[in-house]
Amino acid sequence: MDLINKPLFPTRLFLVCAVALALFLASCDGFNPPPPGAFEILATPTGCGVKVSSTETVSWSVTFTASGVPANALVQWSFSDGTTGTGVSIVKTFKTAAQEAADVSGNTEDHDPINFDVTATVGTDVVTRTIEIPMRGTPDGGPEPGGDTCVFDEGRTHVANGTIICYSNNPPASGAHYSSAGVSPVAPGFYDEAVAPEVYVHNLEHGTVVLLYDCGGPCSDETKAQLQALFDALPPSPRFDEKKMVICRYDGISASCTGTTTFPASGPYLAISWDVQHAFQTLDTAAIIDFYNRHVDQGPEDAPIPQ
Repeated sequence: MDLINKPLFPTRLFLVCAVALALFLASCDGFNPPPPGAFEILATPTGCGVKVSSTETVSWSVTFTASGVPANALVQWSFSDGTTGTGVSIVKTFKTAAQEAADVSGNTEDHDPINFDVTATVGTDVVTRTIEIPMRGTPDGGPEPGGDTCVFDEGRTHVANGTIICYSNNPPASGAHYSSAGVSPVAPGFYDEAVAPEVYVHNLEHGTVVLLYDCGGPCSDETKAQLQALFDALPPSPRFDEKKMVICRYDGISASCTGTTTFPASGPYLAISWDVQHAFQTLDTAAIIDFYNRHVDQGPEDAPIPQ
């Protein structure tokens, strides 16, 4: 019996050790197991983008996710414009509305989509998906990642100074507005007064972020100083190297339109970009600057603020 069993013992010991080693490696944080079978590329618009109807949103920023791979998988991304990236999820920001449309059709009023290839590689598995840019709708679902509110687009017609606009949204994030040198758009900065929506909407069209505030009465000197400090802390826009934010009180749209000029119940501070709003219960400087960084220069007109 001893002669029969001795040759088998090293084999059994080897198998036990091999299994133990495999379990140990699988428990290590650096272990990167291959994906269990095929995976797919999910594409979800990131941020509100430009809303062109009550049901359709155009987005120039998209989150791509390799769905079906382990959380620690090494995913390599490549895009048809030559850019690359690494990670299970990656955010790809394309050109602004006006730039993208100009490249495609030469007409900055259009939103003509183009085909764009996205490739994800995990080990030896390669998946390619073709999407349309600008991306329309939310083909793969998912919440608005920045917590912003997408507001229905009201157009962008220029009207004569003094015209009263009865906006559908209060406050508006798009719509008809004045266009007159020295009147609209207004210079970026902190204002200890109200700026009419018919004026600031032109700023939004140029990719400016507007921060409306309501002190519930006269603002304290401390609050004014904090608002000025917020503007001073803003980085310049990547496109035009200028601070593109207007900070002003909100007196509502014309009482002849709504019968009221009260500030919305969403909060005492409301950050707005074109077709996008985000309410703040406190003067959260970091969060407001984050909103600014995500939305500055994203208006339908790719232009600086006239000096």
